[in-house]
Amino acid sequence: MKKLLTIILAFSLCSLAFAQDLSSATELYNQGATALNKGEKTQAVKLFEKALLQAEDIGAEAEELAYNCKNAIPTVYLAIGKELAAAKKYDEAIKILTKAKKLAEKYGQSSTSQQAAKLIPQLYVQQGNDCLREKDYKGSIEFYNKAVTVDPNQAMAYLRMGNSYMRLGQESKMEESLNKANELGLNKQASQMLSKYFLLKSRKLLKAKKNKEAIVACDKSLEAMKTPLAFFIKGQAAMQIKSYDVAIESLESFLALSPNDRNADNAIFQLAMSCQSKKMNAKACGYYKQIQGKPKFAEYAKAQIKILKCK
Repeated sequence: MKKLLTIILAFSLCSLAFAQDLSSATELYNQGATALNKGEKTQAVKLFEKALLQAEDIGAEAEELAYNCKNAIPTVYLAIGKELAAAKKYDEAIKILTKAKKLAEKYGQSSTSQQAAKLIPQLYVQQGNDCLREKDYKGSIEFYNKAVTVDPNQAMAYLRMGNSYMRLGQESKMEESLNKANELGLNKQASQMLSKYFLLKSRKLLKAKKNKEAIVACDKSLEAMKTPLAFFIKGQAAMQIKSYDVAIESLESFLALSPNDRNADNAIFQLAMSCQSKKMNAKACGYYKQIQGKPKFAEYAKAQIKILKCK
């Protein structure tokens, strides 16, 4: 009889202890909910985590409580991360968002995990942008690289990285980054940046009388975007090295794109001379006739028309 009473007493004590443990865990959860309602997110998540530990120790009887804690914890961490990001505390925000992502994945919260995963690379891009504004190009590249490591589809990171490499004069890496941005959908922005860079380069090379290099730069500019000026510069450079076929093709393309350009008469004059050099007399006559009424070219054009016996 004594043994039975001892067993009953022990069972009663265990039941009482279990009830107290469940009550304690529930109270922690409720305190967390109260803190969350007050906007005290850091305190709330700590309380939810303590409640979860106790609920997991209790076992099956506290499954619902554990479930509620697991629902709350990643969401609160996400909210804390967003607040830190808004305050521009990027390093802290990324740390918290990374934790939110891992816990959300662990607890099967795909929506919360996706939100955190989307925000993390954006914050790296923002840090890169800040460095770019401060002309810290190496720093910006470091952050943009972090962004694309986390999310290889960060097109804007590649675009801005290309800009940073351009500022540093690292042409091959600039091209690589901008081509990647192009692949990921930022076609217009990447193409404009590439085209402008090589166009400016071609002008400098033409001025330095590095005509072959100027043509190569023009080709890269035109590969990115067809612009009248790139065709015009290419035509001028080709004329200088007596590459008349290239000159004719380039200058005709220039006129087709921009017939009323201020350089149009000059292009027609160069076309006339190129065609004459290639013994394409009929075409040469046609071009000379177009500029025979232009004061700058009239005397020379009329003389060549006479020499070529243009009809």
